[in-house]
Amino acid sequence: MRNQILMAATMLVLLTAPAFAQQEAGDTELQAQGTLYLVTSGDFESSGAIFVNYGRFFNQNQEIGVLAVGTFNDEGDLKLSGGPFYRYNFLRGNVAPYVGAAAKFGESPYSDDITLTFEGGARFFLSRSTAFSVAANTDYSIDEQELADTIQVVFGFSYLWGR
Repeated sequence: MRNQILMAATMLVLLTAPAFAQQEAGDTELQAQGTLYLVTSGDFESSGAIFVNYGRFFNQNQEIGVLAVGTFNDEGDLKLSGGPFYRYNFLRGNVAPYVGAAAKFGESPYSDDITLTFEGGARFFLSRSTAFSVAANTDYSIDEQELADTIQVVFGFSYLWGR
């Protein structure tokens, strides 16, 4: 009986606690993500990328902003690109799945011109202002007119503030 009362009290607290994923119009997000591809043998080289997004929610679900991307390989080559992005967020309590697209200008592993990036992911809110994120993205090269033959899985953290 004691365990049942404790369980009921815990459920009551959890059900009445505010949901973490409560981004609102006017909130700002700073997100840092990265990926690493380690090669131990073969013809491919190790590489990675760092993504930094700075966005603003113009309503509870839609976010626009700018991103900067740095890609690197084990030979020390660094390529920088950046541009605008758009995301649509599906609110689900403390999980916020999203889909988005970005236009990147500058050098990338696939193009030295304009690259479109398509992404899908989710933010898992740890508190009202911090979240862990996981996403997958792929690129489309405008000048080569082809979709990249890779899908990148990226992990990162977000910090949100505003209202």
